[in-house]
Amino acid sequence: MWINHRDGRPGADVRVREAIALAVDPSAVADRAYDGDTELAGKSIFHPESPWYTGVEPIAADPDAARALLDQAAADGYDRRLTLLVGTDPVAQQQALALQAQLQNVGFRVELDADPSVTSRITKLYVKNAFDLAIGSSAVVASDPFHQLNDTVSSTAAYNLTGYASPEMDAALVALQEAPDDDAERAALADIERLWNRDVVSVNLSTAVNAEFWRDTVHGVVPASDFMMLFGDVWKN
Repeated sequence: MWINHRDGRPGADVRVREAIALAVDPSAVADRAYDGDTELAGKSIFHPESPWYTGVEPIAADPDAARALLDQAAADGYDRRLTLLVGTDPVAQQQALALQAQLQNVGFRVELDADPSVTSRITKLYVKNAFDLAIGSSAVVASDPFHQLNDTVSSTAAYNLTGYASPEMDAALVALQEAPDDDAERAALADIERLWNRDVVSVNLSTAVNAEFWRDTVHGVVPASDFMMLFGDVWKN
């Protein structure tokens, strides 16, 4: 669930962002949206079975703490209103209703912007930045975590739809790009995840699993980044 950090939006206030994160329980969202299947639900960037799992503890659900932060922001003039941009497919609608209920439980006043047009949603997100919250995704693949993370949170990235900018995060991304081995890469990812939680870049709802299949008579297929498969050296017996 993306949070718009830009000036004039509720998410420009870190207290509001943190209250949003504290209000959300990803397992409850998955339970409603995926008929009880909560195996992949969680706020970590990588699933515990991923080779890049950092062990950094995400922001746990704590409705009481969320209410306290929201009350602080409201005392300074925030009207508690949020708009959540979502699609109209059945899964997105169930996710949206679960999130709306959790956020309203701690005192937010949440309006759903259910838009059936993918083109319209992309325009609102990337062109007009006309959203407070939005359900979406970021395809951070295990084969190449740097590029998608960089596109997502680098202060200069064209696809940074939240408006988030942090010199510390930019430095952590450079460390990830230049990591000489797996241990250094994992350390950089841990720094990124700590900053992600500290600044509440977004509220992660789940990880995903991508599977590619081919017959056991086919050899030489090489998985690459962005879910691409390289067939230059493929042979079949």
